[in-house]
Amino acid sequence: MLFYIPRQFVLDGPLTFINNLKRKRMIHVFKTSVKTKKSIRWLKPKLNALALDLKWNFDLEDCDHILRIDSAFVEPHQVINLLQSCNFECQELE
Repeated sequence: MLFYIPRQFVLDGPLTFINNLKRKRMIHVFKTSVKTKKSIRWLKPKLNALALDLKWNFDLEDCDHILRIDSAFVEPHQVINLLQSCNFECQELE
């Protein structure tokens, strides 16, 4: 039987890890300034490095250039900080 250990919980200890296995996946939606496929290709390794369970996609046809994040372990502030550090605007939509 194989399973993965999310990066952010490896050093927190086994009890914390077991409790976090129970976390539910959340979908977060962000308005961004990412406008091109070239930008998405550039961001891809950075987004993938946030967590092993991460699923994400951009909707460039939407006027808000939507980014959807599906993960049990990624928090919205991590995504916002990442995109802002790459000189893109990003804010979570309610």
